[in-house]
Amino acid sequence: MSIRYPWPAFASPIQCHLTDPRLDGEPLGPQLLDGEHRRIRLDQEPDWDVFECDVVVETDEPVPAGLDRLIPYVMVSSTTTNTRMPFPLSGEPADGHLAIPRSTVSGSFTVQAVTGALVSSRRRVVGSSAPWTVVLDGRQAPVPPGALPFDFSWVDFASDEAPEIARKNPSSHAVMDLTNVLPRLLLNSGIEGLQPLLTSDYAQLERRRLRDILGSSIARYVAATVFRIASDEVTADDGSSARLPSTAMYRETCEAVAAHIPDISTVQDLYDQIVDAQGDEFKRIELWTRIDLAIDALCGSSDVLTIAAKEVWNG
Repeated sequence: MSIRYPWPAFASPIQCHLTDPRLDGEPLGPQLLDGEHRRIRLDQEPDWDVFECDVVVETDEPVPAGLDRLIPYVMVSSTTTNTRMPFPLSGEPADGHLAIPRSTVSGSFTVQAVTGALVSSRRRVVGSSAPWTVVLDGRQAPVPPGALPFDFSWVDFASDEAPEIARKNPSSHAVMDLTNVLPRLLLNSGIEGLQPLLTSDYAQLERRRLRDILGSSIARYVAATVFRIASDEVTADDGSSARLPSTAMYRETCEAVAAHIPDISTVQDLYDQIVDAQGDEFKRIELWTRIDLAIDALCGSSDVLTIAAKEVWNG
């Protein structure tokens, strides 16, 4: 374990629980609160003025020797607006109430419990929690691992009954079967532990991190494959607008990718840029670089890795 502070401190992250989230006094729906990943989704909510919630901070550890006068508080931080707001807590366990005006935050903001104390008459930070993230912009929202918009099957890729594409890749954990009208995801049940890990609703710590990383990796592979097929259908005659993909799932995938490209306002703009890049190698490379980054954001790949890295580093 790495030394987090050069003075007495709590060895493990303290626990921060957010409860009863509200917008302008109205309770949020339970589907917007993801306690497992410490996320609150507000990106689809209508205009609001104040986000509120109750907070409880606790730890099972005894107070380390050498600490006097514990000072628990919650720090609300929004990097986009350069805002940092401390909220003091009191009691045992420490609790309090947060009220964050919409005008002070943007994009997303974090809620992190922090414990200070007097160490040799100096104020020091002696512990902190893993942060909660409140998402205001859908581009910063993670995608739940395993949330797939089409059929998928668990198949032992080494079995004689497996589709040919799976048998040719017996060590792969996932492969897209493109032989049907619509793509179908095949997941390799022959890899020991893969199916129970990906389907677990109660994975903790390293198992949860690995499940989320694998889930986002598979989601990214799937989205990239489906988008590549969809883009092949985007064509145009001279002087006409780009034709849309023929299948609803392909069009929905293009719309989702377009929403995650900062300088593209509509999916039709994306279609037009795909057509415009055909025959121009530089434009094609530049466009597909932005598409790859958008697919990363859409599938939460970077988000999941960032969260896992922070948790491991702070642990």
